[in-house]
Amino acid sequence: MDYQLLPFRFERFNDTEYLLTNEVGEYIFLQNEDFHRFVDGEMDVHSDLFYDIESKQIATTDKVEDVVSMLATKFRTKKSILRDFTSLHMVVPTLRCNSSCIYCQVARKNRDDHSADMTKQTA
Repeated sequence: MDYQLLPFRFERFNDTEYLLTNEVGEYIFLQNEDFHRFVDGEMDVHSDLFYDIESKQIATTDKVEDVVSMLATKFRTKKSILRDFTSLHMVVPTLRCNSSCIYCQVARKNRDDHSADMTKQTA
């Protein structure tokens, strides 16, 4: 049985493996020989490895239009946050802080340094 390649990206990950990704961020690592067999159309479609590749919609033995439709649904779901683009706003009125939270991306300023405060006009 033949298979159809679907849109995917690949890059050599190291000396022995390739990383393959699809448009929705699913990925799989293939050994060099498996990668070449895959892209040359020589992979056994009944192998566990091919089932893994097919489950990530990187190749298919099914009707391509159906699989592309499923990928489109996954893509829309993943990007749905863009539909409500302004649903999150962050206001940083000052950079003065005496905490060192590991998740904070703000460059901390001394509590006495008012140069990093938002002006009333800007607010």
